[in-house]
Amino acid sequence: MEQAVDVHVIRKGAAPGEPPRPGAPMTVQADTIDGLREAARQQLEARGFRVRAISFSPKGRLIAYAEEQPTP
Repeated sequence: MEQAVDVHVIRKGAAPGEPPRPGAPMTVQADTIDGLREAARQQLEARGFRVRAISFSPKGRLIAYAEEQPTP
């Protein structure tokens, strides 16, 4: 199955309560729902993000919150 992922990015150094900004659109593929979550995690980590949360919304959309990582 294929699923679009709504990505929300938490800015590096963001103050508590600062809203995340929309991230780049992303699509993942897997055989199971758990596989979709793992595929999203892997793609976000490959893009250099620290994953904070991935879940399905009540309407079935896959939502991910990821944090910008500091540059080394």
